[in-house]
Amino acid sequence: MKNSLLKAQNKASYSGLYFTVLVVAMLAMSVLLGLIFPNGNPSKPDENLAFTFLSFSLSGLTILGITVYYSFANEEKILTTFKWQKTSLKYFLIAIFAFVAVFFGLGNLNEIFIDFLSEKFGYVANTVVLPAFTPLNYILVVLTVCVLPAVAEEIAMRGVILRGVTTGKIAVNALIGGLLFSIYHMNPAQTPYQFAVGFIFSLIAIKSRSTLPTTIAHFLNNFIVINIEYFFPTFSFFSGAGIWAVAIPAIICFVAIVVLLLIDKEDSSLISKPVEGEEIEDGSLKNFLLSASVGIVICLLVWITGFFVG
Repeated sequence: MKNSLLKAQNKASYSGLYFTVLVVAMLAMSVLLGLIFPNGNPSKPDENLAFTFLSFSLSGLTILGITVYYSFANEEKILTTFKWQKTSLKYFLIAIFAFVAVFFGLGNLNEIFIDFLSEKFGYVANTVVLPAFTPLNYILVVLTVCVLPAVAEEIAMRGVILRGVTTGKIAVNALIGGLLFSIYHMNPAQTPYQFAVGFIFSLIAIKSRSTLPTTIAHFLNNFIVINIEYFFPTFSFFSGAGIWAVAIPAIICFVAIVVLLLIDKEDSSLISKPVEGEEIEDGSLKNFLLSASVGIVICLLVWITGFFVG
């Protein structure tokens, strides 16, 4: 029992440390990119395409590099660390329905949240500006904004990090996963939306024991956004009563998916099964939070700063 407890606590500590290392490395790479391209301007992506696509790729490449190192350091197979394993087709379908519910329902409500921040606090949301459309630029944007982040963030947030979040209660684990995902992006304007995505994707990953379903849903989210930006630039979410006409059915669908996953009796879990009792699981979670604390504090500080400076 002691050996099992130690193993569970070590796994939680390594996952928490992984989160902290990711956050610190991300900020360090951002500083390095700024030193290499001192005149790089995210609001004018066509002026320096090398800077633009490196900035788009920065997060994903950093995650992949650290995750591969984590895999070797823990003597795991890379596919095991990535949680790329077969799972039931139903989880792929659930992930797609979850994406639709979040994107078309909660995406509308997030626009209301941004308007609230703007009106009450003068907050100005940062937006990603894409380079002008050309076939090559489009392909590179799909790779760096859609494919790379979907793969990297899912193996990080729903793979390595989530298995260190162990409370013995799947819903609580998913909630913590959602919170970590939202603060990791350090973007006040997207916090509610990213929390909802993080929560439902964590729940799907826990039940499916795989990051493949959520990777596909994550890709679809990003892919639709960039295609709207390129081909339907005047598109806007519904306004007024139209928002609620779409949001209410989407929220009902979201809740239904959550309930469906929670009552799913299939014996599957991304996290380690409890060694013996809730106390052991709580001890593991404490180890995770302790190791992740530096990364969490940094994320919150940057989030607060972003809230005031826009």
